[in-house]
Amino acid sequence: MGLSRRFDLCRAYLSQNRDFVCSLRDLLAKLIRPTCTMLAKSHILKIEDDDVYKRIHLRSIRYPLYWPKSIPLYNLYMVISESLCENDWHYYEVPETQVKPGDVVLDCGAAEGLFSLKILEHAQCIVVEPSPMFIGSLTKTFNDKDNVRIIPYALSSHIGQAYLCQGTLNSVVTNVHDTLPEGSIIIKTATIDQLVGDLGLTKVDYIKGDLESFELEVLQGGAKTIRNHRPKIAFTTYHQDNNWKEMRDFVLSLVPGYAWRVKGLSYLDKSPKPVMIHFWPA
Repeated sequence: MGLSRRFDLCRAYLSQNRDFVCSLRDLLAKLIRPTCTMLAKSHILKIEDDDVYKRIHLRSIRYPLYWPKSIPLYNLYMVISESLCENDWHYYEVPETQVKPGDVVLDCGAAEGLFSLKILEHAQCIVVEPSPMFIGSLTKTFNDKDNVRIIPYALSSHIGQAYLCQGTLNSVVTNVHDTLPEGSIIIKTATIDQLVGDLGLTKVDYIKGDLESFELEVLQGGAKTIRNHRPKIAFTTYHQDNNWKEMRDFVLSLVPGYAWRVKGLSYLDKSPKPVMIHFWPA
């Protein structure tokens, strides 16, 4: 983590606008911890070239992860540290929201698919990702895995179309207007409720989401699923247009008995936000 980001976290911690708990102990642990590159390399056995992808062998995971060569390795290191280091603020499986054997998991905004690859051997995964770049690597990673379904859609509160402006890990989805933005492609949008119905899922145990400011819309598109199945939920809250209280209040309006907590600290858009919000049946 660079010096400027460390200063930003201190500003976020001291900000009078911070409306959630982040302990000084957690902040200090973040400030002095090793870089994501150092942490990630401790999890990597080897990296091999494979056509347009790199094949990543990880110590704790049986199958390799395929990573697009066009994306810098630094982004891979960031993903690995977030997904495999339990004390990372971005880590999804806190004790209250762990994936249990036999769980049916919706991996919303799956990107490279490391979260689903990690839980592959004890869960059924519905991997939802609109980016063609990542669809290719997901197809390689999950080839012949019978308990994984790859859905090439963007999730939203409505069914239809949207524009995707492809980045590295932060591709941006925008609503369809009259003209196609430069560098964008048209993609299909679906809702969680639609997918659950179309796939004939009789249960949904876990919903994970990292959706580049569309988190609330995706939750709104899954209202019936959340109300009926009461899954564990782990969603990011740090993107620019996220409001963690709106996300919390919406989910609790569907299931008033949910327990919840936020964790982490972010200052990406010069306002303090938690990194994650977790819900689980109390």
